[in-house]
Amino acid sequence: MEEKLRGRKLLKVAGAICIAFGALMALACLLAPAAMRLLSSMAERTGRSVSELFENSGSLRFRFAVLAVGAAVHLSAGIAGVKCSGGKRAGICLAFAGLLLAYLVFTQAAAIAAGTFGAFRLLLSLILPGLYLAGALLNWAGGRKKPGGA
Repeated sequence: MEEKLRGRKLLKVAGAICIAFGALMALACLLAPAAMRLLSSMAERTGRSVSELFENSGSLRFRFAVLAVGAAVHLSAGIAGVKCSGGKRAGICLAFAGLLLAYLVFTQAAAIAAGTFGAFRLLLSLILPGLYLAGALLNWAGGRKKPGGA
């Protein structure tokens, strides 16, 4: 029983952190059009194009799109993690843990392709999906033991 409660608390904490990160990512997505307009006006004032001003300007829109996907994944995973009670929705939380890990793998692969990969950043990025996965697994295990073992 204690394992089930510990998993639920861990999942709720990780879910709350996911909601906070997802909200910040969504705010960044809302500010992205203003940032693009600012970059364009800076480029016009200097008489250059945005691509001349920034080497990877074409990837800025792609990065904002990836940020929007990350915001959606983090917000939905966070809400599912906070609402998960006992073992009822543990399978859904495990699926969201997989989505969080898939998003992490994708962003790290993009960082490798862009030449900005860092091992320390990878380790930091693994903390939240790892906590969420651990909470979901403990919650799932507690829910599976209840019907047959009690």
